[in-house]
Amino acid sequence: DVVVISKIWPDAALTPSAYQERLDNSLRALNRDYVDVYLVHWPGSYFDTPEKSEKLCELMFRLKLIGKAKTVGLSNFKSPDLKLLGERISRFSVNQVPYSLLDQRYKNSSELRHSKW
Repeated sequence: DVVVISKIWPDAALTPSAYQERLDNSLRALNRDYVDVYLVHWPGSYFDTPEKSEKLCELMFRLKLIGKAKTVGLSNFKSPDLKLLGERISRFSVNQVPYSLLDQRYKNSSELRHSKW
């Protein structure tokens, strides 16, 4: 068994058609009808307000509802980014963070220990 994960770079316009187009392009490249997990990669300044974060939640959840992604998640969102999502954070199943034997910045991160994630 394999889990197919893809990511969207957050520079896409915050519209249903832009988000679906990005995922459809990935699905064509993967020769698949859906991905198991679809992540938003690096929030940066793209989701720096509650309004933008709310729109992100709507768009990602829509992709899940239409069956293009079994689950949706985040990638490299830090505590302030997660707080902007508010209660809508429950729509996401994962927050992928950089962690390995060579990069253990998150191991003792107060951001993770004190986050409600």
